[in-house]
Amino acid sequence: MNQPDDKPPDRIAIVTDELSDDLPQAVQLATKLAIRNVEVRGFAGGRVPHFPQDQLIEAARIIRDSGLSVVGISPALGKDKPPVADAIFPAIECARLFDAPSITVFGIPRSIVDPDEIAHATQTLRGWAEAGRQAGIRLAVENSASCHADRSTATFALAAATQMRVIWDPANAAGAGEVVAPSLTSDQIAQIERVHVKGYQPGEGIVLADQGVIDWRLHIRCLLRDGFDGLFTIEPHQWHDRLHAATHSLHCLRRWLAEV
Repeated sequence: MNQPDDKPPDRIAIVTDELSDDLPQAVQLATKLAIRNVEVRGFAGGRVPHFPQDQLIEAARIIRDSGLSVVGISPALGKDKPPVADAIFPAIECARLFDAPSITVFGIPRSIVDPDEIAHATQTLRGWAEAGRQAGIRLAVENSASCHADRSTATFALAAATQMRVIWDPANAAGAGEVVAPSLTSDQIAQIERVHVKGYQPGEGIVLADQGVIDWRLHIRCLLRDGFDGLFTIEPHQWHDRLHAATHSLHCLRRWLAEV
C-alpha cells in the first residue's frame, strides 16, 4: 500500500482563499504543498468575477506562471440573489481568463418560495448552462443549506433539470439536516464534477474533515469504487488558521486516497 504522501496529487484540488486571501501567497503555498489543482473563489477581499479586468488578468497570469491548473471558478451565482439571465456572462469571461473548464453556481436561493418564480429561476439556470456549453465551459450546482439545492436529492434533481453537473458537498448537506451516507447512485456519481471536503458537527457547524459526523474514509472508498473520476477539493472553512487547516486536511485526504 502507498504511503499517504506517495499518492499522486492529481485527484486533489484546493480553493485558493482557503490558504490565503493574498493570491500570490496562496499560489506559493499550494505549490509548496504539492497541490496542482486550484479552484478560484476570491482574493484581495473580493469574489470573482467582481474585479477590474486588469486585476483578473494579473491574477490569471500569477496562477498560470506558477504551473497550477485552475479546475473551476466559484462566483456566488444563485446563492443570495435570484438568478438573472445576464449574470452568467461575466462569469464565463472570467472562466476564460483563468482557463477554467467549469463554473460553480448555487441554484435557487431559499428566499424564492413562489412555484412560478422557482420555475422561472430553473429556466434561467438552463439558459446559463446553455451559454456555458456554447463557450465550452461546464456549469455545476453546488449544494448549499441557503438554497433549494441543499440536500442530495434536490441537488441532483436540479442538476438534471438544468443540464448541469454537481459540486457535491456532504458537509453542506449535513448542515441542511441530511443524514449523509455514501449511498449515491451510479447515475448521481456520474454527474459529480468535484467533491468538496470538510467536516460537519451538529451544534458546532463546519469542522475539520476528520472530525464530525461524516465518515470521509468510507465516502471516498465508495465514490471511487462506484466510478467517480473527478477531484476532491479541500475546503476547510477554518478562517482562524487557514494554513494549519489546509495542511491537516491535505494529509488526511492523501491518507484516505492511499488507503483505497
